[in-house]
Amino acid sequence: MSNFDFFYIEDFLNKKQIKQLLSFIEKNFDVVENKEHQALGKKTTTLCILYSKIKNMLNNIEHQVNNINEHNFGYLLNPINDFSYVLLNKYFSKDKGEYPWHNDASRSNFFDCKLTVQINLSEEKYEGGEFLLCNPVPYVVEKFKPGTLLVFKSFLNHKVNPVTKGSRKTLTMFFNGPPLR
Repeated sequence: MSNFDFFYIEDFLNKKQIKQLLSFIEKNFDVVENKEHQALGKKTTTLCILYSKIKNMLNNIEHQVNNINEHNFGYLLNPINDFSYVLLNKYFSKDKGEYPWHNDASRSNFFDCKLTVQINLSEEKYEGGEFLLCNPVPYVVEKFKPGTLLVFKSFLNHKVNPVTKGSRKTLTMFFNGPPLR
């Protein structure tokens, strides 16, 4: 399903794949994101793992995202680097886990962040934690259930509302391309 700002594929991963992926990341992550380097107001635990360690578990995600990009966005994208980090964001109701309004960007002079890719890896039902995009007014992305692959333009402001019950888990990747000139 698509609109001008995002595209999603429901059931990109099934429950078994979600369980295997979460278990692998939680046992093999490379680093926990330092709270001092997180965005202001972000209340998550973020595990970072090299793409090379999990790419075989992601249903040929590069091909899927490149196809989505070609038919919906038209960005010039670089291949994913095996040494890029993939992020597992965990939002817990006990912490009122949330991620305030922000956009995804690069600090590099050599590439820009073009597309943000998320997969909902939540194993249990949760309340709150709605994902919102803003262009130009905020709206909730309704179909972001477990197993769904969501691709959206990185420059768009987006947020995750506080989780009020249970826990929400998402995998995040960034697809980069040449900088605007």
